[in-house]
Amino acid sequence: MKVIVKRVGEAPKLMDIPDTLKCMQRMVDGYVAVFGSRVCNGNFVVNEDGAYMCEYNCTIEGHKFYGTIVYTGPFAYEFTDADKMALKHFRAQSLYGNLRKDAWIW
Repeated sequence: MKVIVKRVGEAPKLMDIPDTLKCMQRMVDGYVAVFGSRVCNGNFVVNEDGAYMCEYNCTIEGHKFYGTIVYTGPFAYEFTDADKMALKHFRAQSLYGNLRKDAWIW
């Protein structure tokens, strides 16, 4: 499954990971919490207790996120690939060198 991963202090990057809850928990280092995006048709998967346990990462759409952020596509019964609009925007930002370690891609 194609996802966009933003770790603390690093620029976002595109990754291909297995579509399992266990993998998501490993990526965010704990139980997962899912927040829907208002800009794209997808979700942010983060550590449920991130505000108490993890280092501040960045602010996205007015919300402060802590620890590793995994952006996936729409969530139904399972996680899905990041939506095409988000991937297209990510690739454009990457191509022009606009990915920063202190901000999200939009």
